[in-house]
Amino acid sequence: SVEFYNLATQTGFIEPLKDADNQIFSGGDVEFDPIHKLFLIGQEFSSVDPAGGSSILVYDQKGNFIEAVNNLKLPASPAYMALHPSNRTGYVIVTPALTELQSFTY
Repeated sequence: SVEFYNLATQTGFIEPLKDADNQIFSGGDVEFDPIHKLFLIGQEFSSVDPAGGSSILVYDQKGNFIEAVNNLKLPASPAYMALHPSNRTGYVIVTPALTELQSFTY
């Protein structure tokens, strides 16, 4: 699950991650795109990628699932995403060597 909390109103809610019915599908790093008001959640083991790789799940501020960026190779420890919100691109480190970055768009 992912929890959304509004600091101004001090209210929040919990939203299950898309198709995540097991703890193996837990999210790691969470990043926020302040321009498009989107949250990106990295999953080492994807709950939505039919190929079984890693994914980044994209949600809006209301907790609506927007899309999944599939076919990634995220490491076991939370891999921080670097976002470039103005052109909706991002970068994550690639396993197993952890010596290169993989770009993605959302």
